[in-house]
Amino acid sequence: MDWIRTFFAKTYKNDAKFQMVFILSNSHGSSARIIDLGGTITHLSVPDKNGKFSDVILGFDTLSQYETDDSYFGSLVGRFAGRIASGQFTLNGQQHEVTTNNANNTLHGGKVGWNRAIWNAKIEGDRLVLSHVSQDGDQGFPGEVHVTAAIRLTDDNELQINMTAVAKKKATPINLTSHPYFNLAGKGSIADHHVTIFADYYNPGNPDVTPTGEIAPVSGTIFDFTSSRRLGDVLHNVSVDNVTPGYDHNFCVRGATGRRRIAEVNFAFRVHEPETGRLMQVFSNQPGLMFYTGNFISVEKGKGGQSYGMHGAFCMEPQGYPDAINQENFPDCVLYPGSTYVNEMAFRFSVL
Repeated sequence: MDWIRTFFAKTYKNDAKFQMVFILSNSHGSSARIIDLGGTITHLSVPDKNGKFSDVILGFDTLSQYETDDSYFGSLVGRFAGRIASGQFTLNGQQHEVTTNNANNTLHGGKVGWNRAIWNAKIEGDRLVLSHVSQDGDQGFPGEVHVTAAIRLTDDNELQINMTAVAKKKATPINLTSHPYFNLAGKGSIADHHVTIFADYYNPGNPDVTPTGEIAPVSGTIFDFTSSRRLGDVLHNVSVDNVTPGYDHNFCVRGATGRRRIAEVNFAFRVHEPETGRLMQVFSNQPGLMFYTGNFISVEKGKGGQSYGMHGAFCMEPQGYPDAINQENFPDCVLYPGSTYVNEMAFRFSVL
């Protein structure tokens, strides 16, 4: 793997501000770019069936757009990915209130999530290792947490992200993920993407997109992706808020229903775009996969001046269940001092 370090510059008044950009490439010509702001993946270029390379994730051309983005384009997410209902939870008999940023709920860590942090970055062998310290009381969460994210691009065209977290003195809810917006065609709608999700259950949602607490079977429903489905055939037949069409639901990875978590890495998700032939497979050790079909994308000026609209990309976020801290029947999300949280995910690209 080849690494190149460069700078992403922006001027504030008369002061220059620099963010580090890491560019990695493999022997086949695939490449990715990561910035230390939010540990954000800004570009991911992989070949199609004719050997043509295209960037398959949405994003921006300027640092200022990433700094003001509130849709988590490509960023690492923490301290708690997904929603916490009403921004409240009780842990060890003590009630905690965390900052809300999605109506009355907390989304992806609160008003100032880890997507806003400048992560420490260093190259260790063939990996980029990002690290961050979240202080006790950050956004209202208890306890100091030390987190790392190791990223590598293999010669098998697999983007691997391994996230770990350690709680120092207090127990805390933890749920981390990476949040790229994928479009395997490189542009346009995701309607022709064919999706398979290896999950027999999902979490139904309330109109505010928080989970109801149910773990419901997908069989015979619009949530059944156990066999491949073309997104354009189903996107407008489902809504989590009863208004906006599309998916924003957590799917329960096989073997991880109830309080049980899974330790091994599983084949969890598959998507194929027939025009380019690109195939993406997702592997994860997490109990949940948050599937979001870009229902609220509205960007006037993305990369190269492109505009991005509804259903212009999808996110597949390997993580724990949303609002698990408030749902007794969901897999445990509490990290205790002396224990280490590990989220291993891999996005493997090939062609058919």
